[in-house]
Amino acid sequence: MSLLRRIIIGIAIAAVSGGHLGAGGLREEPPSGPGVSIGSTSLPCVRRDAEGGVSTTPRSLMTKEGADVVVVIFVTSTCPIANATTPSIRRLHEAGRELGVDLVLVHPDPLVTPELASEHAGRRKLGMDVLLDADQRLARALGARVVPEAFVLQRTDDGWQIRYRGPVDDLYADVGRRRRAATTFHVHDAIRRIRAGLPIERPVLKAHGCAIERMIGS
Repeated sequence: MSLLRRIIIGIAIAAVSGGHLGAGGLREEPPSGPGVSIGSTSLPCVRRDAEGGVSTTPRSLMTKEGADVVVVIFVTSTCPIANATTPSIRRLHEAGRELGVDLVLVHPDPLVTPELASEHAGRRKLGMDVLLDADQRLARALGARVVPEAFVLQRTDDGWQIRYRGPVDDLYADVGRRRRAATTFHVHDAIRRIRAGLPIERPVLKAHGCAIERMIGS
């Protein structure tokens, strides 16, 4: 069985086991069932050298030797909602390092080049690893629908469990309905509760943003 098929089956089982469907067909209870088998998934990670040259190197999304909690945030360089969220993403990156959490940004747009992703990260002062998901295999596996959308994953004995999925913060109540400032920081709250051994009160929230355009045949 292919790796991608194992990922999709793991998520599908977790999504339907023991729970009810909330708004938009997403469960309100924490994910359960088999873990998500994406530890060996490798994506191109954008690197910039001292001379300003841009290249990519393969990076495994999650490893047994790495952090046991990983935050994956899907973004694009052109989505105004994603770009408006970058201050919260920067603060989350700093807080995550103190809590032993790894945070990566993922571009699911096949038209985004390493140079464009690097320029976007530099302009927005985003210092975390930036990965390219040109074939959208990770976006499909996790079920990402919009940018920005965040996934908090925790390593368990059964694999990687999705502990939270949804918006980074509450800056947007809906598309076109932006608050003056974010007041609730959903991902930060989720990782703090994980570290404290507490359940996440709302593990699934609807993310508002720009739709991820699926590639033909995906």
